[in-house]
Formats: sequence, C-alpha cells, structure tokens
Amino acid sequence: IVNGIIDNNSSDYCSIDNSTNIILSNNVFSGDSKYMGIVLKDVKNSVINKNKAGSINLEDSSGNQILNNTCSTYYTNNGYVGLRILGDSKNNLIKKNEFLNFYRGFETGCSNSYYDSNCSKCITGNEITENIFYGKQYGFFLKNCVKNNKIYNNSFKTDGSAAYTYMLDCGDNECVNEWYISPKSGSNIIGGNKIGGNYYQGVACIDSNHDSICDEPYKIADSNIDQYPLYLPGLLISAGKSNPVDSPWKSKKEPMKVMHLKLKNNETSSGDATVEALTFKYQGSGSVDDIEEVTLYKDKSCSFAGESLVKVSSGSFSDGTVTFSGINETVAKKSECCFALEYKLKDQVIASNFDLNKSTYTPCAVYGAQITGENNVKVKINNEYEYIYGIVSGSINASYPSIEYVDENNKNLVGSKKKKLNKSLSVKLEDFVKSSNYSDWKAVYEISKEPSGVYGDYLETSGEKGKKVEVMFDNSGVAEAYFIAGDKTGEYNVSVSVKPTESNNYTCSADTTSDSLIFDIYVGGIKLHADLDGSSGGDDDYLVSTFIKTIEAENKLTATFKLPANAPKPKSVTFSPSWAGSVTDSEAPFEAEIDMKDVGENAVLKLTGVLEDGTEFEEDYEFYAIQLPDWVDTFNGSVYNGIEWGFVPEEKKYKLTFSFPDDFAWSNPIPDDIAVIGGEEDEEGLNCSVEASYYINQSSSLSGSAEFKGDILGKEVEANGSVNIYFDK
Repeated sequence: IVNGIIDNNSSDYCSIDNSTNIILSNNVFSGDSKYMGIVLKDVKNSVINKNKAGSINLEDSSGNQILNNTCSTYYTNNGYVGLRILGDSKNNLIKKNEFLNFYRGFETGCSNSYYDSNCSKCITGNEITENIFYGKQYGFFLKNCVKNNKIYNNSFKTDGSAAYTYMLDCGDNECVNEWYISPKSGSNIIGGNKIGGNYYQGVACIDSNHDSICDEPYKIADSNIDQYPLYLPGLLISAGKSNPVDSPWKSKKEPMKVMHLKLKNNETSSGDATVEALTFKYQGSGSVDDIEEVTLYKDKSCSFAGESLVKVSSGSFSDGTVTFSGINETVAKKSECCFALEYKLKDQVIASNFDLNKSTYTPCAVYGAQITGENNVKVKINNEYEYIYGIVSGSINASYPSIEYVDENNKNLVGSKKKKLNKSLSVKLEDFVKSSNYSDWKAVYEISKEPSGVYGDYLETSGEKGKKVEVMFDNSGVAEAYFIAGDKTGEYNVSVSVKPTESNNYTCSADTTSDSLIFDIYVGGIKLHADLDGSSGGDDDYLVSTFIKTIEAENKLTATFKLPANAPKPKSVTFSPSWAGSVTDSEAPFEAEIDMKDVGENAVLKLTGVLEDGTEFEEDYEFYAIQLPDWVDTFNGSVYNGIEWGFVPEEKKYKLTFSFPDDFAWSNPIPDDIAVIGGEEDEEGLNCSVEASYYINQSSSLSGSAEFKGDILGKEVEANGSVNIYFDK
C-alpha cells in the first residue's frame, strides 16, 4: 500500500506489509493471540497514532512514527510483549505510548523467531522516549544487534524489585545505546521537573538536591549506563485533568476554574500524608486587582466532574498570594488527591455596564496562578513536614472582545431572491471595550450556509463585495454589511466574528478568537406554475413567460409566494397590477392566477406584503409575452397551408410546424427571416419543412431546416441545411 489511510476501525489485528506513507489512527485491535495487535513488516515513513491494540510489532521497518498508542492486556487475553522491534528496523520515533500489563514491556530480536542468535540484522537509529513500559517479568529485554538508539525519559516497571535488562547473544559492540540526554527543565515521564534518563522501578535512588534526578548513574550493563536516572519522589504535585480548565475564557460572567492540581503519595514515600495548607501565587499579564474572589475546591474523584467538587474556602489575593489553611486532607500511600482553583472576576471586568476608566481588562490578558511544591504545599507524614516536588501553573486567557446584535430583532431576517436585504447586518462591540480602542478591531462577515443557485449571493460593504468581507468598527463601535440574495429561495446564514486590525498590539493565541454571531436569513420568492392547454409545465425557478400571444389557448400561470418553512410567516400578500388580479391574501397559499393573453409585451408583476413580525417586503418580476412576426398571418395560405402547434411537456416547449403545399415553387415569395428554399416535390424531389420552437425561458428561437434530393440537369444531387433565429419577445 502507498499513501493509504486506515482510520476508526475495529478488528482483531492489523498487519501491514511492504507499504509506504500509511496513516493508521484511532483504531481498536483486540484479537486474542500472542502476536495480535499492530504488525508492521517492511513499512516505511508511516504514522501509527492513537490506536488501542494488544501490542505493536515492528520488523524491518524504518522512518515511522509510533505515537500516542495504548497497548494493554485489556485489549487481549494473551499479552506477551508490548513493543517488539525486530530485524533491520531503523530511524523510527516511538513516543508517548503506553505498554501495560505484559510479560515483557519492550523486546528486541532478529525476527518473530526471536531466539535466532545467528542474525546479521541490526536495530539502529531509533528514538524511544516518553513511553510507559510495564512487564511482569522485565521492563525491557534486548537481544541480537541493538545499538546507537536513543532511549530516554521512559518509565520501566515490573512486578519484581528492579527492571532487569538482559542482553542475550549481544557482544559489547552490538548493544551500545544512549540511555539519557543532558538534563533540562521540563516535566518528565513520572512528573518530576527535569528530563534526563529513564525511570527504573525498584532501583534504589537518592536525590539530595531535589532536582528529580538520582545522584548516582544506573548501570544497565558495562556498555550501557544511564547517567541521569529519574527519581520518583514520595510526594509530587502535578497538573490534574484538563489543566487549565476554562481556557480561553470569552468574557464569561460566571466564575472560572484556572487550575486543576494533583498531589500523589507514591510508593517511595514513608507513609500516609496529610495536606494542611496550599499557597498560590498570582501570575499573568492581567491585573490581579481584576480578581474579586478566589475559591479552592477538593476534587474527590480527580475527574473534575461537577458533583465531585467540594468547596474548601474562599479568599482573595494579598501581595500577590492567597493561602488556604486548615485543609486536613489525608492521602494514603500509593494514592492521590486533587484540588481545583477558581477565579471570579470583578463586575467591572465582565459586566455590560461598568466604569471604563477603572477597568484594567485588556483583550488577550492572562489571569493565572502558580504553586511550587517546595514552598507552597504544606504536607506532613508522621507529624513531619515533607519536601514536595513539582511546580504547577494554570491560567485563563482573555480572548478577543465579543460582539452582540445592534438589534436583537434583526438576527432573523426575510429577503427576496436577487435582492438586497432591506436591513443591514449590524453588530457592535461589547460595552467594556473602550471607545478609544474601537479602531483596533474589525468584524469578519462570512456566508456560512446557502442553497445552491446559478445567480450567487454575496455580501456588500462600502468598499468590498464577496462571500467574505471585513468591516472596521466605526467610532460608535458598530460594524455593518448588507446581504444580497441569490436566485434560490431557502435559508441562508451569515456568521460574524471579530479579529484585530493589523495596527494593534494584541497577541491572542489562535484558540482565543471571538464567538460568532449568526444572522438567519430567509429568502422567499415567486414560484410559477404553468398550465398549458391542460398540460402542466411544472414549477420552474427560471420560468419567465410561457405563451405566444397570437395563439388562442388556455395559457395561464399560477404565481405563488413562498418562504422557507421555518421563516417568519406572511400576514398578507398583494399581487398587482390589474392583470394579476390585484389579489390580497391574508392566509396561505398566497397566490394569483395570470392569463398571459392579458399581459403586455413587457409587464411587471409587483408583490407586496407584511410578515407577522411587521417586516414589510416588496418584489418585482418581469414578464414577457411572445409575439410572433407579422408574416405568420400574412403568408398563411399563400406560402404555407397553416401551422400545427402544441405544447410538448417533456421538452418544456411549444412546437410549431409550418405545412407547405405540394406545388410550392421557387417563384413563391419567401420571407427573408426564415430563408426557406423550395421547389415542387413531384418534379424536383424537394422536401421542405420549417419548425419554430419556443422554449420556456427568457430566450426563444425559430428554427428552419430543408432537405433536397433530386435530379438537376441529369445529375443526382443531395443537399440539406438549417437556420436558427433567436428573439427575446
């Protein structure tokens, strides 16, 4: 397979061979077999992301990314190895995966017959980082040639007292790998504040300087030493689920959660712990004076579900800090507890009416907090205060200003086909934006929903037209655009959002754009139904006229005014002038019957009405009645015997056939505008016919054709030709 995508499937396993550029994502493979799961053999430059499987097997595969997968015996009943890398697998990135509850967490070998010690292949150049490996026997098991791989910031756990590493049939030059990077700040795989080597469960370790790295290297084998093994502290704070919780905030008036905090009492601690007090330090570009109240909650389930939050107490910042004492939460060894921090902003920041001069609110401002375990978390074990590892920050980000309708009654509007809406789509900035800052923002209008049509809809401002337009807010904080409807009745949506102008200094992140307002626009119009000599012509949006005026026939139109089903309803509709009946309807259906014999060559049907919400509307429709040329009557009986005509429903046209006499001769007068040649059929073998076809649209045509087959001056001659004349009326 080349350039394939396998997404959102469920199966026993997935085996891919000899393939390139594959994306395998969001699948579940749960077959019950030792080697079930994801099996890649000779696969290159592919992405295996966010799958759930029994295991992952990589053989003779290179340049792949194995990311964010969860492999567990939960998905199979016979888990043996979580990650198996075999053969000549090179330059793969294996990152942020979990391999849980296996016999061996991570294993290498020559092939699936991994006990083959006579192997010329080698696993090299792979980067294995930020993974969790749990093996009931071994965290990892290396065999055959495995060298020059980077293996760091992983967690290796077993049921035993240590994560053993076996190098079977590996010489010193065949199993040399890098097990660490130079220490750098950042959250490591077990929640510490530095990244270096790996975590090995059960390895005795001391961290005297509290930097999350063991004081001594860990010797895996003579040629494989982790210089910076990770230290798992007894007590550790880390960011809880969905931290920060309410980011970004969009001018919310309710309190907002800015941090979710987790405290873990690990197996390395000396006993049960009691949390006495937590102190949070304010941080952020927004003013701390904008915060009216700070509340701390216990989160019993660490799920951040609303019913699990129990209020501890409320307070306020003083000199940039707030302390919550008397918590007295007990955390048993090998368990955890969670807390949530909440801000309530002052009314002058979030309410619609406040003193602009007192507000320090700034779009894109950050309101946050930080807690440092070493200084700001008071925890006792056996009546002794313990050192707490970890630093946690959380924040809410003020987004771009929100907008609101200038007139709430104008968010649902009614218009007519091919017409400019009689009301503008006007929006205004929130009241808390200072007038001096109006020029920093502009409104973005975009048609987000439309029925398809030939004649397109668009938006219009004073200087721009298009499906999407941008409008500066004026000195009163208002922006407006107009909507011009297309040629289809139906429902349209126009969305409006806010963005900064190029001249401002705001740097909101991409996910802090304003919420959109939606204008719902219902476009109505006339539907025409033709009744042609008793033959229905059907509904047709492009039907303008259907009738030839000089022909005596029952040629009538029914004009009906229609709006989308969920649009405001008409209260009354009037059709005029007199030939349209001057009908006023006060209940559906709103329609008028028109006899085209009463319509002039160029007439206008006028429609006026009032909706239930009081909105008035007006539409004009042009009608044309077809008038055949004078020669149709002048030459009847002299040039031709008459006209046969009738409506052809399946073709939606009138068809006229001129009948010529058998003795039609060259000397007969021929009208120039049909250019018919002729002769006597008996003598010259001439066949001549003329057709006039009228199509039901704005263009009409008269077409003629002739055939000749005969003997001229003793020679057989064949000829044919045609002419088409188009006219508008």
